Amino acid sequence: MIGPTAFYSPTDVVLTARDGAFTGGRVKLAVHCFVPEATI
Repeated sequence: MIGPTAFYSPTDVVLTARDGAFTGGRVKLAVHCFVPEATI
């Protein structure tokens, strides 16, 4: 894991297996999005 990274344009997300291939189980992915409210 490289840590939190911010992207400001459409970006592909690539998941790869660490020591071989995915053979089963689950992948959990969390996406956090902050949308500030407009000030008037």
